[in-house]
Amino acid sequence: MTFIKYFSLFFLISTSASASLLFGSGFNSATGGRLVPAINAGYSGSTMEVQFSSTGVSTTAYYQSSYRLSTYWQLPAGDFLFGTTDAGFGAGVLYAVRGYKSTTTQSETKTDYVVGPAFHVRWMIAGPFYIAVDALYGLFGPSNRNGDLIALNARDNVNFVIGFKL
Repeated sequence: MTFIKYFSLFFLISTSASASLLFGSGFNSATGGRLVPAINAGYSGSTMEVQFSSTGVSTTAYYQSSYRLSTYWQLPAGDFLFGTTDAGFGAGVLYAVRGYKSTTTQSETKTDYVVGPAFHVRWMIAGPFYIAVDALYGLFGPSNRNGDLIALNARDNVNFVIGFKL
């Protein structure tokens, strides 16, 4: 609950009333390189932005779902070719659940979460349409209780998104 209190403080920092919604789809590194579509949605103010993304896969052998929530301070980056760019820096959290399916034994389920800094870059290519890359670098989570940051397996999460901004 404390995380939600601090997360909501980011909205109080915004100084002007400008808002837009973001919707997109793309690919997410949570599925270990397999091209499984992800859905992204967000709310953007003049200086702050919140994004949610989700991806999942289910086969006869296994399943996996991941959910990510990130917030960013927005920075205009300038013009690039025939569009404008913006960037953001903030923090995010990722929650993932995965397991194996079996008809003969009880399936094993594992859950993970990570918290860490998040970054994004968005290129507005044509009117409301954009291409974006955003990343969450998981520094805190159950797998690094002893300060072990060497095994970065399943901690970092990168999205490639094509979407539109309303």
